[in-house]
Amino acid sequence: MTNLPTTRSYGIARPLGCRPRPPDAPQHFQPLDDPIPLIPETAWRDTDNTHLLWDLMDQGQTGACNACAATMALEANREQEGLPRVALSWGNLYGQINHQRDEGSILEDAHTALERWGVTDTATIPRDEWHSNKWPDDWLTNAATHALLETWTTPTFAHLATALLIGWFIDCGIPIGPDFTPNDQGIIPPWRGPIRGYHALCACGLRLHAGTWHIRVKNSWGQWGYQRNGTCWVPRNYFFNDFADAFAPRATTYSQRKENHERRTPA
Repeated sequence: MTNLPTTRSYGIARPLGCRPRPPDAPQHFQPLDDPIPLIPETAWRDTDNTHLLWDLMDQGQTGACNACAATMALEANREQEGLPRVALSWGNLYGQINHQRDEGSILEDAHTALERWGVTDTATIPRDEWHSNKWPDDWLTNAATHALLETWTTPTFAHLATALLIGWFIDCGIPIGPDFTPNDQGIIPPWRGPIRGYHALCACGLRLHAGTWHIRVKNSWGQWGYQRNGTCWVPRNYFFNDFADAFAPRATTYSQRKENHERRTPA
């Protein structure tokens, strides 16, 4: 995706920067249903943890949606754990995984980086600074204090629903068609092609609306969506066929890195 497609909402063109997982990519994370049985659809219920996503993010004209969504999920994990509220730098995460080119990124790479190196706070690296030549030499020391210890892949809608019902947050990548503008109730219209690109969002809730399950997501387009708080509800049919990828970071982040955790400089 060297030439990123865009979508328009409220007159603003935004790059769609999420790349699907390559079909030949190795499986780095276990599926959620390995340790936890999936919750049957008959037991699903409306759930919403948007209140734990306390900050708006705006990726501007970059392809950093994946880094933004993963960073939001980590901030929410920390909130659940009662850790100090810290604004994290999506630019630092994006710079770790985009090969220093603004051409989007793969979801799996974001979670691998968060487990291996972590992400800095915005006091160390500004939120939108993804050029690593502008980072301080000791950025890894700060990044190590904001890291994930465990992540589960959630490859189907049932996996997504189960993770959300447990209370986890999900970095998910979906295809975007010609119309991704929510109505005044925040509802995205059902999926219609053709695919204009892929976009990553942070899933934070589940809702049955008009007989169809929807996933509430928080976007990284600033004051966009429902009541301009960055959120919307995406219908279930976005999560079939060309559904790109999704990972649920487990809410076990710590203020200090485990002593035996791998430390090395990203390539």
